[in-house]
Amino acid sequence: MKHLTKPFFILFIFILSESIYAQNIDSTFTFAEKQYANEDYQGATETYERIIFFDSSQRFSNQIYLKLAECLYRQKRFEEAARQYEKAYFSTEKDSIKNHILFQKASCFMLEKNYASAMVELYNLPDSLDLNATNKKELFLGMVSFAMNDFESSQTAFNSYIQHDSLKKYELELLFKKNEKISKLSPKKAKLLSTFLPGLGQFYAGDIKNGLNSILLTGGLMTWAIRIALKTTFLDAALTVIPWFQRYYVGGYNRAESITDNMIKRRRNQVYNQILDVVSK
Repeated sequence: MKHLTKPFFILFIFILSESIYAQNIDSTFTFAEKQYANEDYQGATETYERIIFFDSSQRFSNQIYLKLAECLYRQKRFEEAARQYEKAYFSTEKDSIKNHILFQKASCFMLEKNYASAMVELYNLPDSLDLNATNKKELFLGMVSFAMNDFESSQTAFNSYIQHDSLKKYELELLFKKNEKISKLSPKKAKLLSTFLPGLGQFYAGDIKNGLNSILLTGGLMTWAIRIALKTTFLDAALTVIPWFQRYYVGGYNRAESITDNMIKRRRNQVYNQILDVVSK
């Protein structure tokens, strides 16, 4: 009997420790769920991560990947959220949850401006979706395609999203035509124009103020050089004025390129927001 006591004692301690461990992780999970329900997403994130770390049996881990991803998403930690959504995707068998996860991953990538990855997630969605999911997919495709400068695909997707609303389609047609005109503008052309005549590239971009400023600066420097040359020599004028002229001349045509590029982005962003206003009303 004495020889049997020790093994039974060890077994008893093992069972007791496992029971205490189970109770602790159960209570931790309950606490995390309460934090989540109370929208304490930072606290819930930390508690869920603690459970995953200590849950060697993965009794809870597969259940909480999605909740953890949602917490991270609401904290705008989109890169981390995408990783947890990936784990959640492979821990569930339900198609509806898988579709939700793919949309959420696409959203994370869109918000991180990783549009190629967002497009991959959207194409991973099944062809057989319900009407709401199909519309959501078309909306996302329209947004991502526009961000990737694939405007033809974007217009097609947005038209599918608004379906048979002819008035909205007409408004979209006008906005995409407006976007076509923006696409014809060229930063390199603006730089070339300002190389020939300072300020011309800024005028091309519609920036009258900076165009006039460039003309006045370079024109003033040329006038100054002529006055120095008349009073002294051409060499004195060149040594005095050329460093200043070169600075403003080179800076002017480089700015013309960046001004045009920024103007294109700004106008395109305005058109994009107008498109979203049309499809959402």
